[in-house]
Amino acid sequence: MPLPYTPLPTAPSRARPTAFADEGDAFMAALPTFGTQMAAIGAQAETNASTAAADAATASAAASTASAAAVTAVNAPGTSATSTTSLTIGLGSKSLTIQTGKAFAVGQPVTIADNAAPATNWMAGNISAHTPGTGAITVNVLRTSGSGTIASWTVALAGPVNTATTLAGYGITDAVNTVATALAASADLNTVTASGFYTIGATPVNGPAGATSPVASGMLIVSSNGVRAVQLAFGQTNNAVFSRVGISLSTSPSWGSWEPLELYGVDVTGTTATAYNGQHLKLTNAAATTVTAPASPSVGDRFRVSVMNGLVTNVINWNGLKHENLSDATMTLDSSGFTSLEFEYQSAAYGWKMI
Repeated sequence: MPLPYTPLPTAPSRARPTAFADEGDAFMAALPTFGTQMAAIGAQAETNASTAAADAATASAAASTASAAAVTAVNAPGTSATSTTSLTIGLGSKSLTIQTGKAFAVGQPVTIADNAAPATNWMAGNISAHTPGTGAITVNVLRTSGSGTIASWTVALAGPVNTATTLAGYGITDAVNTVATALAASADLNTVTASGFYTIGATPVNGPAGATSPVASGMLIVSSNGVRAVQLAFGQTNNAVFSRVGISLSTSPSWGSWEPLELYGVDVTGTTATAYNGQHLKLTNAAATTVTAPASPSVGDRFRVSVMNGLVTNVINWNGLKHENLSDATMTLDSSGFTSLEFEYQSAAYGWKMI
């Protein structure tokens, strides 16, 4: 049973100046006990290592005994044999010589495996001829693995040889091809309704909105039954992920709004920026920045602004819409008490709400 030990408390950090002294005292006070416990655990580890070494020696002796028993079994009558006949791995009829007196029968499935690399080099097939008195045996090889000419084999009974090359050949429905299909540069995503994986072009139509599409040159996954479909779009470099649902695809196609699964970051290095649904704008410019809220937003659209330039003069322009049911045209981010604010569009009557 492992020896118990007491984890060290949280180490002091200058990032928590008010707690530094208390955390430092607690950390230093815990070190003697921790050191004693670690020494005991180390001693136990040495004892365990000695025990393991003794066990390994016992196992090695047992392995030697088992190996000798295996040799005796191979040379006895049965359905396991060895051969030194030189054979090149391949399909078709293969003839070799094994020990005499073996109980193989014509029609039985067997494997002929390379003694040095049985998992890599092998042949499998059905016995077409066997003479127990001479040890001559012929196998019609149906499947192979590996390559080369080998002269040290183990021949043993196996299960029936299946020569199928697809999952359907084993009674399993073949999986959908997961190789992505490339869409044209300006492909209309409204028309991509077949289940599958796709690469999105540089200027997709009807993709998530943005100054440039946040999923341009990214990936698209579609799951569809021909009537309804779900699309999941991924940006190439910005961690943007959007989803939407389409209905009545076979009659009158209708797509819902793209919704971000998580806001994606955009570094703003200039003095102006326009926000889009799903964006997290990080204000890093040395001068004050004005962020314009999305135009014509849908209910539920979101964006976030993080003040990372240390200023209290950054501004949000509400783009003619209300904010918190107020008609103020702008809001100045003039408080040093926050670094990040997120907004969600509620309605034309209420406008943007801080969440």
